[in-house]
Amino acid sequence: MEVIINQQCYQLPDAGTLADALTVFGLKQTAGIAVAVNSNIVPKNEWATFLLRPSDAVFVIRATQGG
Repeated sequence: MEVIINQQCYQLPDAGTLADALTVFGLKQTAGIAVAVNSNIVPKNEWATFLLRPSDAVFVIRATQGG
């Protein structure tokens, strides 16, 4: 199935989870990361079981420090 991660299309296996999508996206470090699916934040403890559907829009947000 195809999902959109940060405005780019990625292929996932059917019944892919959010954790699968983040692996395909190349995310290795999850500290300071927030993820939304279709504009809804998904808690980190649900990533491994959160099933995606075709054409879901995933947005990965990385916290940064400023000053």
